[in-house]
Amino acid sequence: MKCDNASWRCSGGDQTMTDWAKVWDETYRRQPNIYGEAPSRIATELANLLRQRTSPVRVLDLGCGYGRDSLYF
Repeated sequence: MKCDNASWRCSGGDQTMTDWAKVWDETYRRQPNIYGEAPSRIATELANLLRQRTSPVRVLDLGCGYGRDSLYF
């Protein structure tokens, strides 16, 4: 399988989770903070909503990439 991270396209058959893991491993190796260091807008909005309803709150961040939103919580 050959992947072009610039266009997010892969060729060479069906992609498996292992193949996609390799794509993302390579992407994060090349650009460790590809999405920046600040939390995403959805993370800040969710945090504000949760703070209004209850405190303290535990959050499980699935598929957290390099963890910028996890660190925010």
